[in-house]
Amino acid sequence: MKNKVYAFDFDGTLTTRDTLLCFIRYACGTRRFLWGMLLHLPLLVLMKLHLRDNGRTKEQIFTHFFGGMSIEDFNCLCQRFALDNRHLLRPEGIETIKQAQAEGGRICIVSASIDDWVQPFLPEAEVLGTQIEVMDGIVTGRFLTPNCYGEEKVHRLLAACPDRQSYHLTAYGDSRGDQELLSLADEAHFKPFRPASHSKEERPLALLVTLWVAILQVLMLSKYYDVLFLGDCDLTKLIQQHFHLSGFDAITYRVLTDWGPYFDVVRHPLLHWLLYPFYLLNQGLWWLTGMNCAMPITSLLLCACAWFSTVFFYRIVRKIIGVGRRDATMLTLLCFSFAYIMVTFIAPDHFALSMTLLLWVINRAYGANRANGANETNETHKPNSHWSLLVFLTAGITLTNGAKVVLAMLFAQGRKFRRLRRLLLCVLLPFALVLGTAWVQHRIYVLPQQQAQQQYEKTHRAEFLRQARENHKKYKNAPWVIHKGKPIGYGRKQEGNELSNSLLRWTDITTDRWDTTVENLFGESIQFHETHMLEDVLVYYRPVLLSYEGWWHYLVEGLLMALFLAGCWMGRRKRLLWMLLSWAAIDLTMHIGLGFAINEVYIMSGHWLFVLPLAMAYLFTPERRPWLVKSARILVSLLVLYLIIYNSGQLVGWLQQPILPPPFNV
Repeated sequence: MKNKVYAFDFDGTLTTRDTLLCFIRYACGTRRFLWGMLLHLPLLVLMKLHLRDNGRTKEQIFTHFFGGMSIEDFNCLCQRFALDNRHLLRPEGIETIKQAQAEGGRICIVSASIDDWVQPFLPEAEVLGTQIEVMDGIVTGRFLTPNCYGEEKVHRLLAACPDRQSYHLTAYGDSRGDQELLSLADEAHFKPFRPASHSKEERPLALLVTLWVAILQVLMLSKYYDVLFLGDCDLTKLIQQHFHLSGFDAITYRVLTDWGPYFDVVRHPLLHWLLYPFYLLNQGLWWLTGMNCAMPITSLLLCACAWFSTVFFYRIVRKIIGVGRRDATMLTLLCFSFAYIMVTFIAPDHFALSMTLLLWVINRAYGANRANGANETNETHKPNSHWSLLVFLTAGITLTNGAKVVLAMLFAQGRKFRRLRRLLLCVLLPFALVLGTAWVQHRIYVLPQQQAQQQYEKTHRAEFLRQARENHKKYKNAPWVIHKGKPIGYGRKQEGNELSNSLLRWTDITTDRWDTTVENLFGESIQFHETHMLEDVLVYYRPVLLSYEGWWHYLVEGLLMALFLAGCWMGRRKRLLWMLLSWAAIDLTMHIGLGFAINEVYIMSGHWLFVLPLAMAYLFTPERRPWLVKSARILVSLLVLYLIIYNSGQLVGWLQQPILPPPFNV
C-alpha cells in the first residue's frame, strides 16, 4: 500500500479566520492595527483587484508591523498567540488530523501564513509556511521564501515529499490559493470542516418574501408618487395632508429629500445620520433626472431589509433552535404573514431596519455558539469584539433596542458579561456615546426652537392666548385630541432641556389595557380589522379600540396564543427563549404598562412580534413527540394559509383605493 500524505491549508480551512490579521492585532493592539491597515489601504485595494501581487503586499505589511523586532520576542509572541487563540481552530479539522496521525499518515500544513505562528498551533505537524528573513537575531520583515500561495504550495509540498507516485495525497483547502494543491491531490476536499450551510435553503424563501414586498412597494409608489414626489415641493405640508399609513411616519422621505434631524433626536439619535449617504444618492439622482427619488430609494432599502430579515429569521429557527427545513420555512412564512409585519416593510419608518438589526443580533449572539460547536444554553467560547459597535448602532436607531442588545449579551455570555472590562466597553461606552449624541443634538437643534417658542409666547402673550383659545374651540373634537389618553406628565414647559420629561408626554394611563391587548396588541398586529383599514387614529376618526365582525378572528388569535404558550413551555429551559421573552417584556412594559403610543400599539410590531413564531419553533425540535409535531404543523400551516390570504387581500385592496383626505387640515 502507498504511504499517505495529508496536506492541510491553515487559514480558513483549519481556522475560522485569517490568522495574519488576528496576529497583527494581537501583537500590536487594535489602535496600531487599524492605523497600519489604513496606511496600506490603497495596496490592499489593488491586491483585491488583482493589480498587485499579494506576496509583495503581504511582505510590505509584515515589514511595517514587525521589521526590526528581535526573533526571540517574535517567537515569544507567536507562542502566546497560539496559546490564547486556540478557539480559532475548527474542531472537525483537528479531529481529522488526529485520525490521520493514528493511521500513520504524514501531516503537512501548507500555508501562506508565517510558519513561526502556525507551528505552535500544531506542534505535531510539519509546517510548510512562508518563512521570514532573520539577520543578526533581528526580523528584517522580508520573506526568505516566496509567499506560499497558489502554485508555490505545490512546489513546497513536492520539495518536502518529492516522489509523487509513491504516496496517496489527500488535500484540504478553502480558497483560490489552494486550487493548484487540490488539483495535485488524489483526494481533494474543498471547505471541508465548516458547519452545514443553509444558504441554498434560505435564498428561495428570502427571494419569495422580498418579491412580495417589492410588489407591495410598487403599489405604494403608484398610490402616492404622483401626489408627493414630482419635482420641487413643500414636502412637510404634502406629507401632513396626504400621506397617512396607520400611525407610521414618512420622515424618511423628508430626510432623503432635505436632510436634517427630523427624527426625534432622543429616541433615534443616529437614524438621520445613517440615512445621509442615501440623501446624497437622492440628490445625485435628482440632479440627473429632475425628479425626487426619495420614495424609490426608500422602497429599495425596505426590500433589502425584507431580504435580510427573512434570512436571519430562517437561520435562527433552522441553525440555532434546530428545526427541520420544512417547519423552518413554515414558521418564517408565519412571521411575515402577520398584518403589521407586512405593513412594516412598506412603511417609510424605522421599524423595518430595527427588526432586521434585532434578528441579526440574535444570530450574532447565538450563531457563534453553534459555529463553535457549543449548545445554545452554554456561554460563548470567545467574547465578541463587535458588541460595542452593535450596541451603538441599535441604540442609535431606537434607544430601547440598545437595552435588548445588552440583554442578548447577558443571556448569551453568562458570567463573562459581568466582567468590568466587558461592561465598560460593551455597555457603558456605547450608551454614553449614544446619549451624548442625543444631548448634543438636543442642545443644537431642539432647545433653540423651544426657547424661541417660549420667547414668542412671552413677547406675544395676548396673541398667543387668543390663538390658543381659537385652536381649542376649532380642534377640541379633532382625532388627535379625543383619541389621546391622559399622560403621566407633560414635562417642564419652562425647562425644555429636560430630555426625560419630554418622553412623559407620550405615555397614557387611561386607555383600557385588556381591550387593547385583545383588539390591538394581539389583534390588529396580526389580523387587519375589516373596517377603518390602516387609518391613523390621530388623523381620522378611527376608534382606538375596534372589534372584529367575525368570531373566527378571535379563534385565530386564541390558537396563536395557545401555540405561543405551548412553545414557551417546551423551550422553558433554553436561554434563547428567555432572552426573547425579556425583549418582549421591554416592549410590553413600555406600551401596555406605561402606555407609550398605546393608541397605536400595533405599529410597534416590528420590535417584538417575531418573538411569537420563534417561541413556537420549540414545538418542532427533533426531541418532540411525533404526534405533537404533526398536530402543531397542521395548525400552523392552516394559520399561515389563512393569514396570507386574508391580510394580503386587505392590504392590496387598501393600496388600490384612492387617498382619503383627513377630516381636519392637519
